[in-house]
Amino acid sequence: MAVDNLSFEIPEGKITAFLGFNGAGKTTSLKAILNLLVPDKGEIYFDGKLLKDDFTPLLKQTGVVLESARNIFFALTPMENFAYWGGQRGLDKQTAHRNGLELLGKFNLLSKKDTVIFKLSRGMQQIIAICCALIARPKFLILDEPTLGLDIEAVKTMEKMLQVLASENVTILLTTHELYFAQKIADQILLIKKGRLIYSGTKNDCLAKFNQEKIFTVKFLHPLSEKQEIGLKAISKVVLLADKTYEVTLFDKKSQGQLLQQLAQFELVDIKTKSKSLNDVVDFYMKEGNSYDNTQSGISA
Repeated sequence: MAVDNLSFEIPEGKITAFLGFNGAGKTTSLKAILNLLVPDKGEIYFDGKLLKDDFTPLLKQTGVVLESARNIFFALTPMENFAYWGGQRGLDKQTAHRNGLELLGKFNLLSKKDTVIFKLSRGMQQIIAICCALIARPKFLILDEPTLGLDIEAVKTMEKMLQVLASENVTILLTTHELYFAQKIADQILLIKKGRLIYSGTKNDCLAKFNQEKIFTVKFLHPLSEKQEIGLKAISKVVLLADKTYEVTLFDKKSQGQLLQQLAQFELVDIKTKSKSLNDVVDFYMKEGNSYDNTQSGISA
């Protein structure tokens, strides 16, 4: 997929989630960053420096894991993979092994150091692949669908791993279709649609923008009378969800105290605050006409 007028920054030491449907242009963008594709126009910066014909400064400091962990040899052990991939990055065998053991220890896989890769679980294989990408201690890590095919426990391990790396000032750019995963770990959100950037910003700002309304899910013990419903509708939007269960959206946050006073007069079974998630954000921006104003062409890491 061709990308059009795409411009974004990747903050140092942060996790940036690059989101979009299949064919939106995510892989094309990653290939452009890695100089595997040459764009018709535009600029790429790394560490504040413009990359022109020589991408060596970026590539020396970048680790990459493509979809399905294709950057490891499945018939070799983790240690043998470390020796090979470390050698490709200019490390001697001793240094590669030392760095590899440090990484395995960090992610509780030391006991698997001499087990051939194809005997490991999918989650362990993915972690070993990331360790191989980190063997030369790069500053920038690119991950394409790191949770693909992982079970719940493996995803939790992946979350912890990426958070540890970010705490060590490794800059991470990842693509994922798992929006719950992205919401848990990402600092920054990039959303692309049909080759164009339609949202860029911090996750917290993004979610705060979409949670300006105060929404409650309220289950009453008894059905509301017409008078009671009219009273609630004076300060909020009231929608019946199920028998005696309503979604109540305040017109003004300042009316929250008034609403709670009204609700105190009812017999309630349950009341919960409802928050919009990253999934709601993506649904909104994927609709026609909803976009982020983007006017420059360039990528900065």
